[in-house]
Amino acid sequence: MKLIKFRSDCRVCNNKHINTILNLGVMPLAGNFVKKTDLNKKEIKVPLKLHYCKKCKLVQVKDSINPEILFSAYNYSSSPIPALNKHFISYAKDIKKKFKNKKNVKLLEFGCNDGILLKQFKTTKNIFCLGVEPSKNISKLARKKGIKIINEYFNKKNAIKILNKYDKFDLITGSNVFAHIDDIHSVVEASKILLKEKGNLIIEVHYLLDLIKLNQYDFFYHEHLNYYTIYSLKYLFNLYGFEIIKIENIKVHGGSIRVTLQKKGKKPIKYLKLLKMIKNEKNLNLNYFKKFEKKINKQKSDIIKILDELILRNKKIIGFGASGRGTTFLNFCKIKKKYINYIIDGSPLRAGKFMPGLKIPIKNLDYLKKNADNIDYVLIIAWNYKKSIIEQVKKINKKIKFIIPFPRPKII
Repeated sequence: MKLIKFRSDCRVCNNKHINTILNLGVMPLAGNFVKKTDLNKKEIKVPLKLHYCKKCKLVQVKDSINPEILFSAYNYSSSPIPALNKHFISYAKDIKKKFKNKKNVKLLEFGCNDGILLKQFKTTKNIFCLGVEPSKNISKLARKKGIKIINEYFNKKNAIKILNKYDKFDLITGSNVFAHIDDIHSVVEASKILLKEKGNLIIEVHYLLDLIKLNQYDFFYHEHLNYYTIYSLKYLFNLYGFEIIKIENIKVHGGSIRVTLQKKGKKPIKYLKLLKMIKNEKNLNLNYFKKFEKKINKQKSDIIKILDELILRNKKIIGFGASGRGTTFLNFCKIKKKYINYIIDGSPLRAGKFMPGLKIPIKNLDYLKKNADNIDYVLIIAWNYKKSIIEQVKKINKKIKFIIPFPRPKII
């Protein structure tokens, strides 16, 4: 099985002149959590470099890891994360409201994970739901919830099969998956095939300018290939006859956007927020990214300084949130076991394993409950869920203090 697919051009516009803007070094795969039996085996480690395309304003990890390696036994399940449950309950309410007066509505979600969104429609009689999910083990979790799942990649080939069986859909959606896909064109083509003429395509995706504003370099890893601007999204969707009709800023994942699209009509829509956001992106250039690199290195030195001072005072520190983002953050900053003894995570897919690269043990919430009296500080690795994490820890031990690493390290 081939590990890496190398490319020489931009993933969206095929421009061959794209610039390297950031080198985070050789990194383990973000979701490749290590089993105890594999601790002495050699891990897959690959250079993590980001590139910028001046033509379509896409930032990307140019070379992609074989998706069969990344997604065959996926370690990311959405449902154990309280903040994500709240987000998808809210999103489901919006969809139900949109279609409350319409019969026989058909909804498709690609990259549906364990069914965290689609399970909200189980008792909604007027909406038929179909999930498309490439990971076998995560698909099984969704099926256990009674959700109709196709365990395949969402692409043109599989869209034709879905069309023949289910016909077209009123709404197609994908949340936090648009960044993961190498052949993004095939996903847009699939959406065009399966969407009704008056239907909507809605995607939730990280917004590049928000990533940079909040110093979120921890979101950069091999699984996340694409980091979108509004201009890059407009460029991509325009190729397939889609137009953006709405952009909403949402708080999930440390700041994202929900983009609503429709097939182009005879008269183009002039959407003022779209034009304003594209205008704000004119400042993107190589100097802009150099400033971002300086901020990253400053954050690295600041967090190590905080941890060193606490260790000198014999304080006991643990981590919370064994996320993919945490793999980048911990490995880039070289936060080893001498700083944090273990990491707590609520997902049964991760507890009992070890963090990629640094091999820090991952424990479940019950372990924290048993050992909370011996802990002084919690480093919130999954800092985008800091409110929920702080609430969970405070219920166990109110004396514990917290280190928030992003956007700038601080203790609360």
